[in-house]
Amino acid sequence: EDVWKEVPKEIKALAEGTNKNKRKEVEDKNYCNGLSEGKGKDACILIAAGLKNLYDINESDAVDVSFQRTMQCVLLNAIADRLEDEKFPCTDEKNVKKGIEHAFGKIDNIMNGSKCSGNDKCFKCPRVKNYDNCEIKTDGGSEEKLKDKINPKVEAEYNEDSTTSTSPLSKKSLTTTICK
Repeated sequence: EDVWKEVPKEIKALAEGTNKNKRKEVEDKNYCNGLSEGKGKDACILIAAGLKNLYDINESDAVDVSFQRTMQCVLLNAIADRLEDEKFPCTDEKNVKKGIEHAFGKIDNIMNGSKCSGNDKCFKCPRVKNYDNCEIKTDGGSEEKLKDKINPKVEAEYNEDSTTSTSPLSKKSLTTTICK
């Protein structure tokens, strides 16, 4: 149960890792070279920034770091799902799927350019499109569907519509970033 209380903190950390300054840092690293504006580049930069963020987690407790990376990987995949959804305003015309695939395809480069370089405790964060059947055992031994626990928290961030929201993971911000 305590695990689920940590999800909002990891969403916030992922949001901070995908802000405008972090996206600019990633763009300068050329992970998304070969893609042009309107051809998936903005989606690639956003996802690459998220990947870099999770690989740059630096804490002394290896268990905490592993949990944070795992959770941010799951959350990043959930955000990628939202971007690829046909309801996202510009998913087709901006080649969002191509950009997402490109970023996940650069995983080795991103890992090697981060705190994970040479770290055997790091794992590749793959693109997982369907985690409907992924279950996690609870302390009591029962199983809970990961999707049922993660999606409501991601939706809350994604659908944040207030004028004061500054989250780069809200639909409004993502639309501005990718559909510009």
